[in-house]
Amino acid sequence: MRIEIPKDVEFILDQIEEKGFKAYLVGGCVRDILLGIPPKDWDMATDALPENIKMLFSKTFDIGIKHGTIIVVIRGTNYEITTFKKDPREKNKPNIFFDLSKRDLTINAMAYHRKEGLIDPFKGQEDLLIKRIQGVGNTKERILEDPLRMLRGVRFSAQFDFNISETFLEEVKKNASTILEVSVERIREELTKILMTNPKHLQILHEVGILTYILPEFDRCFGVEQKHPYHIYDVAMHTIHALNQVDKTMLLVWACLLHDVGKTETKTTGDDGVDHFYGHIERSVELAKKILRRLKFDNESLSIIVELITYHDRKINLSKKAIKKFLSIMGKENFLQLLILKKADNSAKNTKLADFNDEKYNRIKEILEEIENQKEC
Repeated sequence: MRIEIPKDVEFILDQIEEKGFKAYLVGGCVRDILLGIPPKDWDMATDALPENIKMLFSKTFDIGIKHGTIIVVIRGTNYEITTFKKDPREKNKPNIFFDLSKRDLTINAMAYHRKEGLIDPFKGQEDLLIKRIQGVGNTKERILEDPLRMLRGVRFSAQFDFNISETFLEEVKKNASTILEVSVERIREELTKILMTNPKHLQILHEVGILTYILPEFDRCFGVEQKHPYHIYDVAMHTIHALNQVDKTMLLVWACLLHDVGKTETKTTGDDGVDHFYGHIERSVELAKKILRRLKFDNESLSIIVELITYHDRKINLSKKAIKKFLSIMGKENFLQLLILKKADNSAKNTKLADFNDEKYNRIKEILEEIENQKEC
């Protein structure tokens, strides 16, 4: 196996090895190449110490020096270089095999050396071929080293449409509460990636028990039936179906995820057996603010997401006056996002009764264009 390596990456590898150190490509770039995907990042591992790396290159900066990681900057591009993890039981020089043994998943525990070729002690290539997510070595130990790995396993399953091994799922169930040890920023990042790649994996997070710790407000939506002519799914599944249809941008997926989260607290059932959710929008807005603040969203993103939730169920009449009113409230960009959210929301209902179909969506877009062309806004 031979990998085509960019010139700047070759330069870094050459500089390190000319000084007598070992240098390998590791992790995601090796995995992506084997999958036929152009790597976004070219990460490297070496037995050189961070101070050695800093002496070899003119522009570097520390991002995790306590973990042995240095960023080398070549022509404006950042390259992450990490010193091998050292086995405390061994007196020998750190090596790539022990370093790979401490990584999260087998598909991320491969390395490549220009002379040695592919180094794959945990059969990551095999797991790529059979589309399986599996922990490296002792899965429980890997999870307890960094509980975020539970979310990362689900995220990579979502990203590549891979199955998750039963061993991995069982260990996640047993250790789900340890996710509370992880910073909310890292949790938010992984959740966002799941929502933007394959939101049906929210079901997996619910089934293994992680969701009850990181997003209990949405976890409670599973099983909340909506016995109403307009609905065909429970609250959680309605949301997941809507997420499958919404544009995969950060603001839209979070607005879609939280747009009905207040229904768990506002459900009532009439004498006729029909469910109602009076006041659910106001409660969804309150809960969304709480959730977004807890996950440390910036104020601008929080404001837009909350605005989309506030107006997602508001009727839009097919008139210039009505549309101009919306534009005056939220501006064109957010109004267009609102239309996408409403369209996705309605696609996850009983489509025979949904009041915001493709025809209405397209007509509103036409009226909006007329307003702009005639400079009426």
